[in-house]
Amino acid sequence: MLSKIKLATSLFTLITLGAAGPVHAQEAGPGNLQSVTIQYALIAKGINVGTATYGYSFSGGTYRGTASHFLTGLARQLAGKRQDFNYSVSGIVASDGKLRPRTYRHQGGSKNRIVNVDFQDRAVITTATPATGMGVPPATAAQKLNTVDQVTMIASMMTVASNPCNQTVRVFLEGRTRFDLTLSPSGNQNVNLAGYKGSAIRCSVRFTPIAGFPDPMDAATLSFLFAPTNGVFVPVQIQMPTDEAGIVRLEARRLTVTGTR
Repeated sequence: MLSKIKLATSLFTLITLGAAGPVHAQEAGPGNLQSVTIQYALIAKGINVGTATYGYSFSGGTYRGTASHFLTGLARQLAGKRQDFNYSVSGIVASDGKLRPRTYRHQGGSKNRIVNVDFQDRAVITTATPATGMGVPPATAAQKLNTVDQVTMIASMMTVASNPCNQTVRVFLEGRTRFDLTLSPSGNQNVNLAGYKGSAIRCSVRFTPIAGFPDPMDAATLSFLFAPTNGVFVPVQIQMPTDEAGIVRLEARRLTVTGTR
């Protein structure tokens, strides 16, 4: 169960980036957006088993993001600190308003491994200490181009100019695994969460594994709920099916948006 829960967290510790080539920064963030902070609870079989927190700041055509996640309660007693991770990313806001990561880093896990990813225009390079495998088969150089890390993924979803359910997300997760998320509209839904109450946009999301997974992965259908807040589309809930734990959910418990999109 814990391996599936970790994948669920990563998907939200989980748009489309456009054509390859050099990116030129502009001297403003997305609108007047200044910062966003979101805290999520990880729910499995109706029990809160973990927490994930994301924070973003935007200034002068650049952005920074940090994230952390850890298990709680019985799940933490079983796994200890093996699922504790801290993430950070910095990048630029391109002339088309989309976010481009430049440097990404995370640290944690049973080996307290440090992973750095350098997102260049013509190559995406991962270094890890201690070293780790890149999956079978590993992602190719071409598959890694025009991707985002999982911290930028959320910021990119939030700052799109129109309906977030009309896009494909190319994700390079934790410097190792490649998958696509294809979002399509699925109506609206009223939600009553600790972090948000009101109408939300529902997206049906097709998860398609590409490369680099240590264990075989099948395609799956997920569900996202986005809450329009100050012109920003904040993902307040994600649901994904798992073999061992049934439907696993990430739900917003706290949400703060400063400025507007």
